[in-house]
Amino acid sequence: MGRTGPLSERAWHAAAAVGVALVLLWRCSDAFAHPIAFGEDWDQLLVANAWHGPGADLLQPYAGYVSLGPRLIAAAAAGLPLTWQPHVFALGAGLVAILVLSWLAAPRFAAWLPAAPLRALLCVLLALIPVGNHALYSAAMYTSTHMLLALVLWSCAPAPRRLVVELSLATVCVWSHPASLALLPFWGLRAWLEPGASRRFFGGLVAGGLVYLAAGIQLGEASRSLASLPRFLGTAVGSWTLAGETRALIGLPWTTYLILPGVALAIAARSRAVPAPTRRAALTLGLAATTVAAAMVAGRAGTQGGLLFQPRYLYVTALMSFLAIAMPLLSLAQAAGPRPLRLAAAALAIHVACLLPGTQHRYRTSPVVGDRVAAFLAEVAPWVAADGPPGERRALAIPGRHLVLRRPARP
Repeated sequence: MGRTGPLSERAWHAAAAVGVALVLLWRCSDAFAHPIAFGEDWDQLLVANAWHGPGADLLQPYAGYVSLGPRLIAAAAAGLPLTWQPHVFALGAGLVAILVLSWLAAPRFAAWLPAAPLRALLCVLLALIPVGNHALYSAAMYTSTHMLLALVLWSCAPAPRRLVVELSLATVCVWSHPASLALLPFWGLRAWLEPGASRRFFGGLVAGGLVYLAAGIQLGEASRSLASLPRFLGTAVGSWTLAGETRALIGLPWTTYLILPGVALAIAARSRAVPAPTRRAALTLGLAATTVAAAMVAGRAGTQGGLLFQPRYLYVTALMSFLAIAMPLLSLAQAAGPRPLRLAAAALAIHVACLLPGTQHRYRTSPVVGDRVAAFLAEVAPWVAADGPPGERRALAIPGRHLVLRRPARP
């Protein structure tokens, strides 16, 4: 598992993408084959597409902030029949998840961990860690979470080679999730310290973030209580060590879950056997993950009971915490020889595998419900296209939800 050439690097990147895709299909096949237009995909995206033209709602705030990336996916579906749009939302969300979760295997990150097979393995393990749910992979509105994950990787990655393309994509990600603003100090520091393309890229992110703060976020509506902030660390770092339900049953204090990963990260970060780029990446990822967790909890605390034990809110932090520890561990093992490396890789895989039992219910959706949503959309499509009195509505009751289409007032 040593260094590989450019062709092999690309092949391993493709293999990682295929592996991540297979994980998502295994977990969420019904969500892709029988999409249910989950949550805001119906309330915000499909309803807007039903009455407005493509792109009309790109900068429409929801819950106090603009979420540009998900609305771009919705805009791509706006000209299609209503029955097709949930499929586009699901496929768009799945594609974003695959691209982001497999990005670590790209040659760009060889400085972090030179062996491409190891980076591909970590990509699959990241996809397997059960701290999400079906919405993160199959709902367009939830692609903002994977866009935030991409921003964390960008914040720690080497300078981009295609400056305009990457800055454009990263700016869309910034304008998709308010927690992205927590990364402004990282971007500002790199823009100050690093010359050339890196300075231009991170300087552009700072500018885009400040514009988003000024124009894309309604501070009064988006702000929440900070009361639950002291608990976020234990839940965030502990999310990959024990399933949330197990932690709740055991009832241990959150500080317990900092001990093992904290010691492991400290040893790995200080060891001279770990290359300097790997140490820097691990420490920066850990710090960025903690900062993002603080921002997310600060924005959500007090809105729902037991929030910190709902995995999807700390999805980014849990994955980055795992990665920040796994990379130095594999690097140490690789320096010790082939057998320790195989043992370390197997230990990480077994650890993640032990988390899987009892978590599959988070990713299941009902094909029956998906088919009912599709039938309802086929039924109301002529009604949506026709003129009628404002306020006229059609509704569908499904388990746990009440889907409504209401004709808006004429402009």
